[in-house]
Amino acid sequence: MARSVRAAFWVLISACCLLSRAAQGQSLNNPFAAATVSEPEHYFILLFDFPAGGQHQIDELNTAVNTWIAGKLLPGDGVAVASYYGCELQVQQDFTRDRDALAAAIADAVRGRSHIGRVPEDSAVSLLSRLPQGDVLARRTASFYGVLQVLAEAAEGAPGRKNLLVFSKGFGRSHLFEGESASGPAGSPIQEKYLADRSLYDPTLQALREARVNLYPVDLATDYRETYPLAGVMCQLAAATGGRYFYPVTNVSGLLDRVTEDESADLPVDRSERIAGARTAPVRVESQAAGRE
Repeated sequence: MARSVRAAFWVLISACCLLSRAAQGQSLNNPFAAATVSEPEHYFILLFDFPAGGQHQIDELNTAVNTWIAGKLLPGDGVAVASYYGCELQVQQDFTRDRDALAAAIADAVRGRSHIGRVPEDSAVSLLSRLPQGDVLARRTASFYGVLQVLAEAAEGAPGRKNLLVFSKGFGRSHLFEGESASGPAGSPIQEKYLADRSLYDPTLQALREARVNLYPVDLATDYRETYPLAGVMCQLAAATGGRYFYPVTNVSGLLDRVTEDESADLPVDRSERIAGARTAPVRVESQAAGRE
């Protein structure tokens, strides 16, 4: 009887060892299996404010963003894609981890095309479900400040901190007609949506902070002689929320890496200290030409 018990015991131990080895083999063959469970989730919103430029610039930006998503983000990170272009805020793709869905949405967003994205995997983490609709959305996004506010409020449903990357050709300059100057009076209804307004600054900053959104404006303008209507405001908002303002942009891949490095290094204590001192702290401008802040 004792021998039978001992034999059964050793059979059970052997089976457990085999199962353990099989599980380890699966983890080695699929390193993302463990990462999806243990790694924290992060959320990124990509807002494209105007087509990136000529075909070369469009292809370059499209490739850089997709390469960054595929190579730098964690499997559990969620990404949403939106566009504005001075007319209408659209969500091309709600929060998703589906890289193919993101690639399709980004390909249209960088070209200024509309796109209907896939339904998000988690209905509780959705931009569209919390976004105003119809006339309310049009009224609230009558300025670029409002665009940032409604996106921040919609992103509050996602846990933790969020990162809002805004790709623009100059935060207002790209929408001017031939012969107009961004430094002069407003020349078109679209340009007026990008003019600095101090009364709208504080509500926008409050919305971004309450939703725990870090703002990363990526200024793709190439005419360095011009002054862009909302560039200074975007620079201040980036600093006050713990983000970075990128200009001039010579290396899109490099600046995207800085965003993920901030995400990894920014501890809650450090972030609260930065926000508390944002009013008096110097503005953080990421110089791509010099490669330093």
